[in-house]
Amino acid sequence: MSCQKKENNNSNNEPLIAVIKLNSAEEIKNFKEALNYLDVDKVYTKYSKPVGMTPEEYWKELVNTSYQFSRDKKFTNVFKYYDYNIVTKKRDENECLISFIPYKKGSKSIIYTLNLKGGKWKVVNIDYTP
Repeated sequence: MSCQKKENNNSNNEPLIAVIKLNSAEEIKNFKEALNYLDVDKVYTKYSKPVGMTPEEYWKELVNTSYQFSRDKKFTNVFKYYDYNIVTKKRDENECLISFIPYKKGSKSIIYTLNLKGGKWKVVNIDYTP
């Protein structure tokens, strides 16, 4: 994201904005909105799921489980962006990596890979690294 003015600049179409909107939609279980920023098949196909469960069903189950945990006072589903150093790296004009590197030692980094499709950025991979 930048304060620099560009012709035809649509700040709502930046990769970091897509990640933030995805996280926000998931936090309130707005699956329809979240699908605007997530390629569910690409992200969740790599995980082992119960037999017969689609990647989308698996994703929804994970989001619902996270939402249920957040009702307990010990947990929260609110993403604390201020706990991370956020690094954006464009590989080319159609692919971007957004890395959330924790300030707290021992926490995992989260790396989102996004692809530009039809003029919109979508998350196509999420990695958690030590």
